[in-house]
Amino acid sequence: MKSFVSIEGIVDYDDALITQRKLNEKVNENELEGAILVLEHEDVYTCGIHKDKGLVSIGQNIRMVERGGGITYHNPGQIVSYFILNLKSLNLNAKSLIGVIHNELIEFLKELGIKGESRMGSETGIWVGDKKICSTGLALKGNASLHGTALNYVNDLSGFLRINPCGFNPEIMTSCKEMSQNNILPIDHAKKVIGERLSRALKIDFENRKNWKEVKEIISEQSSEIAP
Repeated sequence: MKSFVSIEGIVDYDDALITQRKLNEKVNENELEGAILVLEHEDVYTCGIHKDKGLVSIGQNIRMVERGGGITYHNPGQIVSYFILNLKSLNLNAKSLIGVIHNELIEFLKELGIKGESRMGSETGIWVGDKKICSTGLALKGNASLHGTALNYVNDLSGFLRINPCGFNPEIMTSCKEMSQNNILPIDHAKKVIGERLSRALKIDFENRKNWKEVKEIISEQSSEIAP
């Protein structure tokens, strides 16, 4: 099966998590070349494998997942991009994949008049000066990746105040809406621009776009798997 990109509105986090994992299986089994999912989530806190990075009791259910990084926050208006790619066929490792992703998002930010900087290590993400505008956390299973990036676009940042995102003071978090001196693109347009940039850089067929119903058909939704 060819590669595809899906550009969606708001998708339930657990649904997206199960979908990523099943797409990862298909990529590892050579039934799919790869996929990029660009979407939004309702309010949800997630925590990666570095549980010491800012995990605090917030009185809510936190999704514990296999990506890198610590705790973070997703909500509508934030553009989340997931990457289910065969790194072996792309001749990439996790670090170089992050480099490609960051470069494309930094070019997108330039169009908004925002100067972003890619950082690795404990600061992994895209920063604008001393402010973090995009968080990154990937996982590898077999030869394929999953999880990805969360770009604060026009979202309400107050949910970050309840945590220390990836171990940092929540005050470091910013958004495109806060940082841009230009008119912000409508979010659906922004997601399409981002999806096209990332697809071109990562050899995904942007013309082969799938809606969420079609994505679920690809993974054969008749599954009883429940996300943690």
